[in-house]
Amino acid sequence: AMMEQDDPVLVREAIPSYLLMVDSFIVSDPDNAAMLNAGGQLYAAYGAAFVGDPERARVLTARARDYGARALCSANKHACDLDGLSYEEFVSKISKVSGKAADELYTYTLTSLAYIRANSYDYLALADLPKIEFAMQHLLSIGAGQNEIDTYLYLGILNTLRPEALGGHPEEGKMYFERAINLSDGENLPA
Repeated sequence: AMMEQDDPVLVREAIPSYLLMVDSFIVSDPDNAAMLNAGGQLYAAYGAAFVGDPERARVLTARARDYGARALCSANKHACDLDGLSYEEFVSKISKVSGKAADELYTYTLTSLAYIRANSYDYLALADLPKIEFAMQHLLSIGAGQNEIDTYLYLGILNTLRPEALGGHPEEGKMYFERAINLSDGENLPA
């Protein structure tokens, strides 16, 4: 309901109480993938969209990322302990994630992107972008479901952030944006 609310001020003011409530549910059931998904997505949205203090945004998105990683691990034991893996090790683990864990993989990628954005000064955080891009492409291959449009949108962004001379893929990014626009019948305004 918060993600669909038309009044962003109301959402900004209400989310902190809701975040604490979700935290309490997670404390009482730490492997509940649904609660970890909800907590991860809400912390990512709040930290990325409503928090102006960079240090606070880093703290909130770190919690989001932790919840996202825990949700994915809870849904698929092959996808645990992803931090610090080489690209090849990461690809090997994520490739084992099936469609049954699509929602959790989406939460993991979303929370990782929020974390990377809040830590954009940190080259180690930025180095995870290719991993997250692979995870999003894998998500599309296993069926992203209700998150398909946003997955295409984020892949469009990732591919157009850098110019081609610096490793960007603007034409590929454009195709992702067009796919998001088509799937949403032109309703996805960010795309």
